[in-house]
Amino acid sequence: MKQSFQQAYGYSPYPMYGEDFQVLSGLPTESKRNTLKEDNMKRIPLSPQSQFYAEPQDSFPLLTKNTHFPTDDETNFNEELRKIQEILFSLEEEEENDDFFNSDPTSNSPSHRKTNKKHKQLKKKKNWKELVENIRKKYIKKTNEGEVLFDPPSPRKPNPSADEEIILESFPRLLQKFKKNIAAEKKLQKWGIKRPHTHTDPNITRVILLLYGPSGTGKSLTVELLAQKNNADILEINANHIFHRYMGESPKNAENIFNYYQELFELYHAHNRKIFLVVNEADQIFSTRRALMASVDQELNSCQNIFLTKLEHFKGYFIATTNLPENFDKAFWRRFTLKWEIPFPDETTRKKLWDYYLPKPPYRKKEINEDFLEKLAKYPLSGGQIVNIVIQAAYDAVYEDRHISQKDLTTYIEAELGVVENKYTRIGF
Repeated sequence: MKQSFQQAYGYSPYPMYGEDFQVLSGLPTESKRNTLKEDNMKRIPLSPQSQFYAEPQDSFPLLTKNTHFPTDDETNFNEELRKIQEILFSLEEEEENDDFFNSDPTSNSPSHRKTNKKHKQLKKKKNWKELVENIRKKYIKKTNEGEVLFDPPSPRKPNPSADEEIILESFPRLLQKFKKNIAAEKKLQKWGIKRPHTHTDPNITRVILLLYGPSGTGKSLTVELLAQKNNADILEINANHIFHRYMGESPKNAENIFNYYQELFELYHAHNRKIFLVVNEADQIFSTRRALMASVDQELNSCQNIFLTKLEHFKGYFIATTNLPENFDKAFWRRFTLKWEIPFPDETTRKKLWDYYLPKPPYRKKEINEDFLEKLAKYPLSGGQIVNIVIQAAYDAVYEDRHISQKDLTTYIEAELGVVENKYTRIGF
């Protein structure tokens, strides 16, 4: 009768990590070791340092004349050792990362608790990034020659300034409406609200938002603020992530974008987190479908049909921005459950914008006072235009080693309005 190494000797010369590991690896368990007393075998006691770790013994068990020494061919001993060592090495590496041997687990000092908490946070953050990156890598597509066909973007954190919401007059109302939709989602089915062709999971939120309005009014900033206020990450895509020069690849990319987001959404949802799928300048994708005149039209129509289908069954948070809502296909317009206009700023808002983006004294001259800000607010400029004017005026002032003056601002205001009205001007940018 063949005997394994453990059956023959009743012990392992390698460290053991508790009862579960012994069962997994085939080593003798606690109950098995108890029976070995009758054969004068020395048991391996668990180390007092940890309930999971056992030290190797200095002495070997007593041998008898009937002890059988099995060969490698009889027991596949080398293969068994290799498997055990792989498990041991992986466990030892985890313990080393956790500072298992270098800290006293019974210590309750503030510094010890602080170090352990920081270490766990870093490890958790690292593990989260690895989970997200592993999902992203699954969707990277390349040709046999190594040319990239699809390289999905990574989720990112929102990055607005802490006080930028004060310059968006409509943002508080939008934020309130957005949160109401999320909170009321679970009650829709209880009320009997029917939404054909959509998902039926009451625990899954579905918000499809369109932000539209003139250029420079703060649509992108609104997205950043919405994500920040909802503790959400942003997965931002544009036409470059979809359209490819090879025929047939663009529809595949459109499909992969939604599959990629849905897998990320499931991961975030399982960890009580949020992630927004954002499409800036969405009119380049959601424009009216064309008659099939060329292969390019066919590719675009195929991508649009995929977007229409995916949005109909969408789970998660989808936000699109556009300056040209009138160019949207009617089918896309219907898919958005919430449409919100970001209006052109009025005089009150423009005064806030000027005061917010201009540097504080002494970097702007005293002549730029409240009265002058009111005059600036009368010019019909968007927030984006105001930012451009301030930056150009600051360039001149810094180059000439002085502070921003009224003349700097009025010069570039005239230039900006001249460009907008298609009038020739000597100064422009």
